[in-house]
Amino acid sequence: MRNIQNIKRQISERNPLVSVSKDKRAGFTIVELLIVIVVIGILAAIVLNTFSGVQARARNTHRQTDMKSLANLIELFYASPTNANPSNYPLASTIVSPQTVAQVQTVLPGMDPNALATPIGTGNNLNATATPTSGQHGYLAYQAGTTTVCTTASTCGTYALYWTEEAANGAGGGTFTKAGLNK
Repeated sequence: MRNIQNIKRQISERNPLVSVSKDKRAGFTIVELLIVIVVIGILAAIVLNTFSGVQARARNTHRQTDMKSLANLIELFYASPTNANPSNYPLASTIVSPQTVAQVQTVLPGMDPNALATPIGTGNNLNATATPTSGQHGYLAYQAGTTTVCTTASTCGTYALYWTEEAANGAGGGTFTKAGLNK
């Protein structure tokens, strides 16, 4: 038995990297802990970046759905036998802000009250503009066959809806247009 202890002591003295004592505690060094913390931080950053991109795409899908349903209602207005000016689209002044949602629903019955709000806004965010910001939608009615904005309801032969989508990084992704069927 003494021989074995002597051999262990000699090995320890010759090579300080080899430790044969049992009284040292096993554990993590500070460097190992820091590496784990850095790896967790990198993974968290990747997940958060992916999550924000998913939210932006969801809001863009919401915008597209709202604009398509609004376009369908505008087409129903155009074809409605109760339209005071048959075969004409509504003037921008009758459905854009500062008109309230209730006032717009009298022109476009059956409209979802939230369809005029952007995914990050409330109320009527539909404006008479072809260049909406990220917080608004745009609507313009044009004289038939031209790009001249209508001033009277009897000349509105076409229209366009405009909206700005978000890019995944939060910047504007571009302005998109939904044109009337009679354009």
